[in-house]
Amino acid sequence: MKYPCLVLDHDDTVVQSTAQIHYPAFIHCLAVFRPQAIPLDERGFIEVCAHPGLMEYYQQVHNFTQEEMALELDVWRTFVKEKIPDAHEGFRELLTQYKQAGGMVCVVSHSDKVLIERDYQHHFGFTPDLIYDLAFAPHKPDPAPLQDLMHRYRFQPNQLLVVDDLPVGKAMADAAGVDFVYAGWCNTAPSVHEHMVSISPCTLYHPSELANLLELI
Repeated sequence: MKYPCLVLDHDDTVVQSTAQIHYPAFIHCLAVFRPQAIPLDERGFIEVCAHPGLMEYYQQVHNFTQEEMALELDVWRTFVKEKIPDAHEGFRELLTQYKQAGGMVCVVSHSDKVLIERDYQHHFGFTPDLIYDLAFAPHKPDPAPLQDLMHRYRFQPNQLLVVDDLPVGKAMADAAGVDFVYAGWCNTAPSVHEHMVSISPCTLYHPSELANLLELI
């Protein structure tokens, strides 16, 4: 097996969060906090999530106060608790093979640990070996999660593979000297996809291609 530790982003890389949860939550938040505002379409929403980031968008474009930001987070948590997003086709088979081969699955995500564990148990029947959620600081794009992981398990950078759908994952991997793959199977905006393809050394379009890269088949 080429990489004994697989480091996965969660939202949109493994589960289809944006279309099923995050974008509907965004529409709801604007309707509540800025009812006169014209909301972004889903493509525009994905673009601002990639840059400058959704929190920055709320603050810079709609002047959300700290209180409104806290309330927005509560709304988002309500949406994600009420629905388990679908996993991308092929991930169950991929992760089953990888775990059976002795691989370690780590998640570095801006989501909450309890939700990541819920999604993994529901779709794959196990929880990740290690999760760095939004509570871990500093978070990606800082390399701290990968550095902590390597320190804990005595991994070398060439033993890890980061899979993500956004530039923050690529920046984190680069800063830690770890290989990176762009999850090109995710539903994203064309401009984000083109940018990720241009900066990524490897783009995959289905999780089964990741199985090949990991030398599982």
